[in-house]
Amino acid sequence: MVWEICLVLWQTLVGIHASFITQWFNFRNGTNPVDCIVTVTQGLTLWESTHVSTTSGINVALETATQFGGFTLSVTTEIIAEITSSLGRGSEEHWSVTEERKYTVPAGKNFRVKQIMVDFTSMLPTDNLSCKTSAVVEETDGDFED
Repeated sequence: MVWEICLVLWQTLVGIHASFITQWFNFRNGTNPVDCIVTVTQGLTLWESTHVSTTSGINVALETATQFGGFTLSVTTEIIAEITSSLGRGSEEHWSVTEERKYTVPAGKNFRVKQIMVDFTSMLPTDNLSCKTSAVVEETDGDFED
């Protein structure tokens, strides 16, 4: 029965799209460090509702979609780990965590806080959701390559 539900849910999942959420702080011309506060949301968030139509098999559906999303192995692993962690928090209202983080941007650095965000779209608009991975801090003296 669970496999049949997973299959139905997987069939209703019609799209997957990945992008980066990036917050940039370019202080390459600065002479003093600067403190910045960044709001970061990590986990699964629903777009238009507070509950999905069913949670049975959602982990398999999202993980399967991710595996066929054309991502590198490391990105696929990171997304699946976040899906597993988020769903393990219980009900939908606990699937994501939002917090403000304070960073000190060094003088003379190009600094960014970056996350992977994957949108999962369904034939049921109330089941559309996004997965945001943990935030990664990157800094360089020059330009970022991407």
